[in-house]
Amino acid sequence: MTNKKRYLNWDDYSKYIEKLNEEVNFNQFDVIVGVTRGGLIPAVHLSECNNKKMLTIYCSFRDFNDDKSYSKDLEKINQYDNILLIDDIYDTGKTIKKIKTDLPNKKIKTYTMYTTDINEVDYYSVHKDFEDWIIFPWEQI
Repeated sequence: MTNKKRYLNWDDYSKYIEKLNEEVNFNQFDVIVGVTRGGLIPAVHLSECNNKKMLTIYCSFRDFNDDKSYSKDLEKINQYDNILLIDDIYDTGKTIKKIKTDLPNKKIKTYTMYTTDINEVDYYSVHKDFEDWIIFPWEQI
């Protein structure tokens, strides 16, 4: 892994969200789900822009994962059939794959700002074909 960092600024972030808003029909979704922590800000933004209910799910393979909290989040999400799942980065894919596996009979589409595999997400802003560590604007405090 590289120690090099790549900083995303608020202007580029906004362009990514605006482009997604133009390209996606959000009426197809019952709910937007933001993966804690990286997917929360884009999920809130898209939820507000499209007047959609938003839920969160805590699922992390990098940080400590609280299974009780995860199960409660799944119960809430399971009430909906058409889901847009949002995370900041699709890198190994473990997070998105786990959530999709644990919601087997749902129509789930995914959005990540960055993805290493364009065939594994439905919508993305940047194909991450570099090793730099992405620093998002909300992490630049």
